[in-house]
Amino acid sequence: MKKESIMAEPKSIILFHRKNLEWLNSKLFPYIHKKSEIKLTIICNDTIENFAKKNWVNKNDIIIDQSHLEDTGNSQNDDEKEVYELARKFEKKYNITYFRDSFIQDRVIATKVLSSFSKNPLAKGKKESIYLLTKRQNYFFNYFEKYIAKNNVDLIIARPDDMIGFTLNTIAEKLNIPSTFQITTRISGYMYWAYGPYAGSNQLQTMTNNIKSGLIKIKEANLKENDVVAGHSVAHRNNYIDALSFKAMMDGVIYTLKDRLNWLIKDIKAGKLGKRVSMIGKISFKINKYLDHRFFQKLFTSEISVISEKPFLYFPLPMEPEYNTHSLSKEFINVHAMAQQLALSLPSGYNIVIKEHTPNIGLKPREFYKSLLKIPNIIFANYLIEGPLLVDKAEAVITISGSTALEAAERGKMAIILGTSVEYMYLPNIIFAHSMRDLPQIIDNALESISDNQKKIIKDEVKLLKHAYKECGYYAPDTPLFLGKSDNIEDKELYKAYETLLDLWNLKNN
Repeated sequence: MKKESIMAEPKSIILFHRKNLEWLNSKLFPYIHKKSEIKLTIICNDTIENFAKKNWVNKNDIIIDQSHLEDTGNSQNDDEKEVYELARKFEKKYNITYFRDSFIQDRVIATKVLSSFSKNPLAKGKKESIYLLTKRQNYFFNYFEKYIAKNNVDLIIARPDDMIGFTLNTIAEKLNIPSTFQITTRISGYMYWAYGPYAGSNQLQTMTNNIKSGLIKIKEANLKENDVVAGHSVAHRNNYIDALSFKAMMDGVIYTLKDRLNWLIKDIKAGKLGKRVSMIGKISFKINKYLDHRFFQKLFTSEISVISEKPFLYFPLPMEPEYNTHSLSKEFINVHAMAQQLALSLPSGYNIVIKEHTPNIGLKPREFYKSLLKIPNIIFANYLIEGPLLVDKAEAVITISGSTALEAAERGKMAIILGTSVEYMYLPNIIFAHSMRDLPQIIDNALESISDNQKKIIKDEVKLLKHAYKECGYYAPDTPLFLGKSDNIEDKELYKAYETLLDLWNLKNN
């Protein structure tokens, strides 16, 4: 890392705060306030009065109530024709389309308008009109364009996967303002600052090159083979499987009933009655999860020997709706269509083996799977099979932007990526699929024989990537994002979190 004394620093930061990062933000930003003179604006899902009482919030911090902002955007009394005319001006200005780039990134909106999510609890309830969404998006652009200019904002920390986060990052890109957010690395316990809202590779590629050139000295002893986190840790996987049991279903139903009762009075007092996810939807999901799990045990293939009878490409489905799909793969957002086209693009004698992501059980209609299984070269592997076993047997893998590509790299195998931006995209085993039209040629390229030397290069590069994750990241094990219950992060890791944020800010400014 660079020395603190020679690094420039941001002066005005917008933080789009998330409750699941309270454990980190509550320690990191007081630390930043001590180290640097910054103007901090915090967007939160709480009233200004309540949030200001938090002991980690500085008295000079500016607080914006997300709900109030949304309500104000909804209440604008604009002519419908003028709303759409203004929207088209913003679309041209930022080279976007509201529906694909903003609305579908927002998982609450996506679940209500896309049929593949019809069983998701978020899909229940009122669906907002395209006019209302458009009016609100116009308001966000108007509001934040003025706010960013007035406050000389020079760093934005916000995920792009809702309408406000999308707005902030779109403006930042246009104005060349660095943007980032806190994200877990692909190895357990480490977090880092993403290179931009869509996880570009510049940061990790730069670090990898610095390691190769000797500018960064690394310790060889602290990495193990196959220590890439396959989407989630073993602990996550075990929890997801446990959640499919009859006991878990009953416990979930009872908990949902008690939880809703506890919140009912609070919601009435706060005037938020009706704004929570449907209780009936949550209960239905708990029941559907268990019933679908029982159904899929009969439908999906569990024997590796049967799966491996023909050569195959392995395609693990992503969690949906989620950042990896709705933000990193907006061009390929229909997973059903992708699976179908991949199957139709395979060379003769090959199968595509699809495995559902365990957290998705109970969310998709059964017809999603049954319709795909009508295609003769598609096999659905039981999601209880560990992914690395299928990577071992596969000729190549296909993923949106998941860690399966890194598992393939550890084995010297090629990976087809459907996402448009991902932090490991520079690895030599990555092949991008830019359209449905080029899939046959892309698959053919992935299946070409590679030499032992090429395999070694791929394995060496992914090993360097793991080191780069650790050099660019900070260590926060046993914290909520890693299924821990601790909110502790050591002082030296807070220091590193701050230093790597400055590294990233300076890298993006160069």
